[in-house]
Amino acid sequence: MIEFIFPYRKDSIGREKNLKKVLDFYTNKFPKEKFLVVEVGDEKTYDGNVPSVFQKQSLPHNQSKTINFGIDSSSENILCIVDSDIILLEYENIKTAARMIYHETYDYILPYLHCYDLPSFERRNGNHLMGDSDGKCIGGIWMVSKKAFNNLGKMNTKYEGWGAEDDYRHWILSKNVSWRRLGGTILHLYHPLQKQIDKYSKINTQHLNNDISSFNKIQKDSFI
Repeated sequence: MIEFIFPYRKDSIGREKNLKKVLDFYTNKFPKEKFLVVEVGDEKTYDGNVPSVFQKQSLPHNQSKTINFGIDSSSENILCIVDSDIILLEYENIKTAARMIYHETYDYILPYLHCYDLPSFERRNGNHLMGDSDGKCIGGIWMVSKKAFNNLGKMNTKYEGWGAEDDYRHWILSKNVSWRRLGGTILHLYHPLQKQIDKYSKINTQHLNNDISSFNKIQKDSFI
């Protein structure tokens, strides 16, 4: 069985609307699987039909802590972590990835190749989408064996906000477990950007560069 995990913080009405759209999509496509909304914030706000857990977390938001809490709260080994603003058009890729994890062909899978941002109504140009990532996006939705994830020490919680925690997660998993990417397209639903993102993105980028440099030095020293 697959367990879907949706990290969530209600910091705007847009986030709340996106979560509802995302939950409606996946619960309709996968009625026999498990779902878990993982909410953090000052107080619990989600009161929908999908099972949920809550953890008090002040700002700045820490997506890594949120995901770790969600995975600790899960009961299955095959996990699909989905940002609460992401729709995977080729949703059948999730079943394909789950079979690969179940048979231990791969421990970690990105079930898509392309990523498009859905702009706000005011910024739309007809019905055109904005910005294909050209296969470079590694966030949004990912699948992993809970056993492999826990063996690697989970998400690194020093990454505040959103963004670089995905880069670190992909980097550490792709270096240490079997993984692959499937073809497919995700849509990133529009929401206003938070002011804190720019502030922490620079700090997180420095963290990431330091982590990679330290790892490369250890690897180099081990061959001397």
